[in-house]
Amino acid sequence: MLDGQWPTGGCEYCKNIEDAGGVSDRLMMLNIPDLTPPELDNDLTEIIVTPRIVEIYFDNVCNMSCIYCSDRYSSRIQQENSKFGRYEDLDSGLVIENLTKKHNDFEELHKSFWQWLDVNYQTTKRFHIAGGEPFYQRQFETFLEFFEVNALPNLEFNIVTNLMLPLSKLKGYVERIKDLIVHKNISRLDLTASIDCWGPQQEFVRYGLDLSQWQENFEYLIDQRWIKLNINNAISVLSIKTLPELLVRLNNWNKNRKIEHYFSKVFDPTYLAPDILGIEEFKD
Repeated sequence: MLDGQWPTGGCEYCKNIEDAGGVSDRLMMLNIPDLTPPELDNDLTEIIVTPRIVEIYFDNVCNMSCIYCSDRYSSRIQQENSKFGRYEDLDSGLVIENLTKKHNDFEELHKSFWQWLDVNYQTTKRFHIAGGEPFYQRQFETFLEFFEVNALPNLEFNIVTNLMLPLSKLKGYVERIKDLIVHKNISRLDLTASIDCWGPQQEFVRYGLDLSQWQENFEYLIDQRWIKLNINNAISVLSIKTLPELLVRLNNWNKNRKIEHYFSKVFDPTYLAPDILGIEEFKD
């Protein structure tokens, strides 16, 4: 990037958004205050820096199998692929199979991360934990235990969740995190709930979702005004037509309190990309 070249291996996603005139994750992060690595105060070309934001994907443990997801992020999809084997459609070239293998040093990497965090946690300003589904991952419990022992009074903690868990379990975690804030072990909880549209279409696209359960959980969170609440919305060819129904609900919820709303476009697999049918299909 310092030489004016974009890295490959995923960074093209932000480049494509920026080339189209949009605001990418990269540009959005640049606008978050107080997160610049301290080394850049003296040298803007420094590349060995102290992270202020740490984003963690511990593993793919997940209780859902969203149609646009893959075995990399969903253990349910991984199990399904293992059960039914490789699928290939010769006419379209579509192949469905497990592509992700557990790293040989998986447990050693976990151990190394916790050792790193134990030394570097005081310089971290923001933690994102994603998945899979964090509320079903054993490492999430370890995270809470870490915060209970190590105070980070300026830390913002963000959980990205499909919100498909019993309300009683959600309440237990929320109260536990609230206690961390009361005792100044962290400063803020951001909870980012994933939802794409509304109605039976959403339960098809995000397989394993029960909208009535999701709504009960989300409306409980709306009442927890101390939580910074967000919706993360993946737009696919299957969700566009009932996305307006979700927006109507979001507007009503926003009358009660501020809820941030973020969009992303499904581009892989390509057959779920919203523009594959041409712009006229969704003109209305």
